[in-house]
Amino acid sequence: MQLFDTWMAKTHPGSPPDLFSVYGWTSARLFTQALQTAGLNPTRASVLAALQGVHSFNSNGLLATGDPAGKKSPTCWVLIKVNNNQYQRLQPPSPPSGFTCNPDGQYTRPG
Repeated sequence: MQLFDTWMAKTHPGSPPDLFSVYGWTSARLFTQALQTAGLNPTRASVLAALQGVHSFNSNGLLATGDPAGKKSPTCWVLIKVNNNQYQRLQPPSPPSGFTCNPDGQYTRPG
């Protein structure tokens, strides 16, 4: 998250981060990972083949782990609140990293 926030501040100063900027950032990371896997002389076919081999992706912990090649989205999540462009973790409250992973993927209010 810190790297994302740093680059948002450099490229779009004063712009609050939102879901769309996170999706753009993580999509670029996935593409870059595939491009690196494709080798020194990547082709469209080699990049697509590399993407088809990505069965675990979380953008260095920014997202819950999903399986893009298997077209399976994550079942884990984190609940946050944004106050004055600052993130406040609500669930799971601690540790300060990680996601809640319920078998049914549903939020259960604590207490």
